[in-house]
Amino acid sequence: MTMVNPVLADVEVETGPAETGPAKAAKESMQFTEYLDRDEVLGGKFSTWVEFASDYVFRGESETNDGKIPSLKAAITWTHSSGIYLGYYAANNLFPGDDSEGNNPKINAIYGPYVGYATKDIAGTGINYNGMLFQYIYPGDSDSNYL
Repeated sequence: MTMVNPVLADVEVETGPAETGPAKAAKESMQFTEYLDRDEVLGGKFSTWVEFASDYVFRGESETNDGKIPSLKAAITWTHSSGIYLGYYAANNLFPGDDSEGNNPKINAIYGPYVGYATKDIAGTGINYNGMLFQYIYPGDSDSNYL
């Protein structure tokens, strides 16, 4: 937005957020999101997913202690044209436990890498296939980690 100073009518003053330091450098360089938006990166494409919900239910069990906290989940996936994909997933959680509020204080997040292969219409049969390995990592409670 440009404003004209009434005292100095011939002087224009720019208003808006100042772009200095890291903000200016980030604008001048290639942004990460611009990198992801490219048509192809290493023969594949990136996609992202974010979800905010009142509860996180997985296999019939609440991962947020029946909605005591809101759920936030996110993933970034790179998919090759051959059908191979890999990515990283993260979410918050709150399991029931034995602290004073009935929660498990050791586990408050889950994250992990995944890799898989998906194909559509196997040999013209109309059958789709998607197989995936996911590493569940619970920071604070390594006994709960599994593949």
